[in-house]
Amino acid sequence: GYSIVVDTSDSVYTTGYFQGTADFDLGASTANLTSAGNYDIFILKLISASAPTISTISASSITPSTAILTGNITATGGVSSTIRGFDIGLDTSYTVTDITESGSYSTGAYELNARDLSCNTTYHYRAYSTNSIGTSTGSDDVFTTPFCPSSSSSFSGGAQAISNYLNLILSPV
Repeated sequence: GYSIVVDTSDSVYTTGYFQGTADFDLGASTANLTSAGNYDIFILKLISASAPTISTISASSITPSTAILTGNITATGGVSSTIRGFDIGLDTSYTVTDITESGSYSTGAYELNARDLSCNTTYHYRAYSTNSIGTSTGSDDVFTTPFCPSSSSSFSGGAQAISNYLNLILSPV
């Protein structure tokens, strides 16, 4: 007999039997299994997948030229994320830069360092994550880099200028 069951995560399980060679892949590629005898049985799990769910967390350690940005993958959508990162811009078109890392990511917070920022500038940013189903973005957030450090004042004139100054204030009138 054949059987179909749906679990609480909306994954579908099917059972049955086959003879010869059967393709168990639902897409264009193939996942062939060949029977070892007259008939073989199978259990097939089809995962209900979606794009990941992600949130943007406040920036930290903001300097005139860098900031640490934090995102949180709160749900994978049933498939591991392969890319995660941040869109950054002067407005919500996010055209300044894109910080990305690739790998295999499950749920949890991640941090990436935004570099080469301009002093005293307000930036918009949002976290994003991509899996084989699609890309999701977190909400827009903003941070402002501090003013650039001013160059320190320096005394010019050297030892001779100091000597002349001291002679002037110490000379009797």
